[in-house]
Amino acid sequence: GSTNGITAESTAVYSTDEAQAGDGSQQITMVRNDNTTARLRHLSGGGSPLNNRVSVGGQSRAMGPNGYVGFFLKTTDADLQVGIGIDDGVSGGTTGLEISNSRPVIADGRWHLYEWNLDDDAQWSNFSGGNGTIDGPNAYIDSVFIHAGASTTGKTLTMFLDTVAYNPFGSLAELVP
Repeated sequence: GSTNGITAESTAVYSTDEAQAGDGSQQITMVRNDNTTARLRHLSGGGSPLNNRVSVGGQSRAMGPNGYVGFFLKTTDADLQVGIGIDDGVSGGTTGLEISNSRPVIADGRWHLYEWNLDDDAQWSNFSGGNGTIDGPNAYIDSVFIHAGASTTGKTLTMFLDTVAYNPFGSLAELVP
């Protein structure tokens, strides 16, 4: 229901061909069908909030509702946009899924940072069961969204995803040497 416009031949695999940091990245191949647009909801940790904790001071924790979250992406394929989905709330065992505003992808074959401010309500909308804000008390990365425009119909698109990160104190750019 939340992924559409791609075929079953689409894949996501670990690859050592490219890396923004470390030894590899996730290579995502979207094989487009004949729909004019497509959306891939690329789940993190199987879509379970408890599988998407971050290490804070050596302990596994949820993100807070403040700071920045994002990732690095590299591609040469044009007419793409990216976003991120955040589960938040966790009250009574339920979460709301908020979706970020989409950012246009720079298709120059270089790594680019795409990030969102968890504190800025203007950057978020309700996707499912949420309220359009990241208001915690806990927040977890649910998914990366990749949107493909009409010019990609029938094409095979390849991108590399790496360094999905959270910084409670400011921009992720501050973490990059």
